[in-house]
Amino acid sequence: MDKEFIDDIAINKKTKEESFRLHFPDLCQEGKDIAALADRRFKRKDNLEYYNAILDEVREKEEELIEWTRQDSLRDLIFIKEKLKTDLENGKRTQAIIMGYIQSIKEMNLMQGFNEVNINSKSESIKIIGFNYLKGVDENGKIIDVENGEVKNIEEKNKEETEDNKLQEL
Repeated sequence: MDKEFIDDIAINKKTKEESFRLHFPDLCQEGKDIAALADRRFKRKDNLEYYNAILDEVREKEEELIEWTRQDSLRDLIFIKEKLKTDLENGKRTQAIIMGYIQSIKEMNLMQGFNEVNINSKSESIKIIGFNYLKGVDENGKIIDVENGEVKNIEEKNKEETEDNKLQEL
């Protein structure tokens, strides 16, 4: 087996010819087809088995790294979402906070294989159409408002606000 020759190809990403020239300079004579010699050396049974074993090991390490990265990303997204949720609950409703909250949920859904456009809150599907607070449309097409985690029909909310204003005037 030609361990160094195969290592250069599998690990160091050299071509068969480059690795052959480096490890077998005495066989690289003028007029010889170096590509054919390198290919023949590479295709020896023991060399191919070693090459495939190295590739399997590299794939396993890459899969572990990908899984770790995915878990790390998900943990960071959850932290961001929770921080923004706290800001929203404390009355901070800037466009950046609302969009950051929505985007973190959207990204987590994509990572989990969900490609939903709507956000569900208390079994009512809403779409984001405003930035001062969450406003949307329920399944029946009525405009609703999501404030402090409570879903309200916009007509009911306006009625409550009108009644509150009248009481304040008295």
